[in-house]
Amino acid sequence: MKLFQLFYYRSYKLNEKGEVMNKRIIILIFLLICLCPLNSIFAEDAQNQDTVVVNIPNSNGSFVPVRLTKHGSGYVGPQGEYYSENPTVEQLEVLYGNNPSVAQISSPAQSNQPAQSPINAGSRVTYFYESLRPYGEWVWNNNYGWVWSPTNVPVNWRPYTEGHWVYTNYGWTWVSDQPWGWACFHYGRWFYDDYHGWLWYPDTVWAPAWVAWRTGGDFIGWAPLPPRAVWRVGIGFEFNKLDFDISWHAYSFCHARDFTDNDISRHIEMHARNVTLVKTTIIVNNNIKIINNNVVNEVPFQSMIVKSAGRPIQQFTITKAQSLEQHGITGNQLRVFYAEKPAKTIQIATAESKVLKFNPDELTKKHALEAQALEKTHTERQRLLEVQHVKEMNTLPVGVTKEQLSQQHKAELAAHQEQVKREQNLMKNRHAREEKLVAASIVPTQPHIVSPMIQTKSASAGGEDGVRNEGQSKNNRPEAANKFTPREN
Repeated sequence: MKLFQLFYYRSYKLNEKGEVMNKRIIILIFLLICLCPLNSIFAEDAQNQDTVVVNIPNSNGSFVPVRLTKHGSGYVGPQGEYYSENPTVEQLEVLYGNNPSVAQISSPAQSNQPAQSPINAGSRVTYFYESLRPYGEWVWNNNYGWVWSPTNVPVNWRPYTEGHWVYTNYGWTWVSDQPWGWACFHYGRWFYDDYHGWLWYPDTVWAPAWVAWRTGGDFIGWAPLPPRAVWRVGIGFEFNKLDFDISWHAYSFCHARDFTDNDISRHIEMHARNVTLVKTTIIVNNNIKIINNNVVNEVPFQSMIVKSAGRPIQQFTITKAQSLEQHGITGNQLRVFYAEKPAKTIQIATAESKVLKFNPDELTKKHALEAQALEKTHTERQRLLEVQHVKEMNTLPVGVTKEQLSQQHKAELAAHQEQVKREQNLMKNRHAREEKLVAASIVPTQPHIVSPMIQTKSASAGGEDGVRNEGQSKNNRPEAANKFTPREN
């Protein structure tokens, strides 16, 4: 400031002596130019005060810098996750440990997957690695690290569709038909990947089900929660959107009267209908709570189900199963098997494989049959959708004009075509991967095989895309005090 006053005074005196009048203006411009670098320094300092960099150690001795941005009283991470306070290294390791590429997701061909990744005992992966290995593959994702991909599921599969819902002392609980369901539907989160399809992100906190709920009219909807849905005891979900930005194609909807059926897949609405149902339903807020130190899925639509179904809801009591063989319903008890901490460090190799059991010609025939079955499924789905549209046009819903209904039907047909492309691309990627493995004379421990799909419902039934898998049976974070096993009441 003194320097500025000095130049200003000297320029004023020069003007009095008959010097050039704009001398003072030139000096002011000069001062502004000199001060510009200072302004940028101050701005940089202010920016630095709004960000924090935490170095996450890797197993190879290197570090991953994670930049956190100040947001209100908390911080936002590179993946958009929110922390109510400055997170610890242990908290950040869940998302960024052993992860060389924090800022981007690469395609499998460009993946930074390590050749071998030692996973220390206590890591979230080790609790499930051995148990899930027979039923799928552990694959590297540049955004989330090691995640699990189930095999022998069709390309139109999505989580929480093969099994049924029961009401327990912990709220609405998912009972899966899959042998690996005890883990992947009660721990961790799910997200969709264009190359592998649905992938499971492991976590160590048990819940009756990690899903988002929607309800409206006579419909109940649910969708798997994504990894960004971080749950913290005493806080809740650390994300500022109630719907967690879940896409319509992740949801499943059914009528309230069918919600407790022992085979819910028979009653799930056609996939394309989701674009309409997500608009006519609302998110159920604050459904997951901690009661008596246990995670409870408290969704208040019991009366809606009783009224629609015309029968009472049976309640089950959750007890601990001593082994995986005991997992399931016995009488009015739901015996649950819980994850146990491993005793040793494990090693995940780049590719777990065995000698090829069929030749390239057999693989080509298999791929052709799968492509034909998928095309047949898509044709039948569109037929069922068009039949439903005709019925709705003949009996207009209350308060809906024909023009509005026509626009709704166009949106559903467009959603059907979008889903067709998604499934075709997923099958194409699976086939390309299998062909690559054939060329190398190896296949995964259990290769991705898309089972033949058959029609199980009429148009009036309105099932899950009208499709079932042939041979299918009918039958993070949180610092929770009781982390792996709910306390029996």
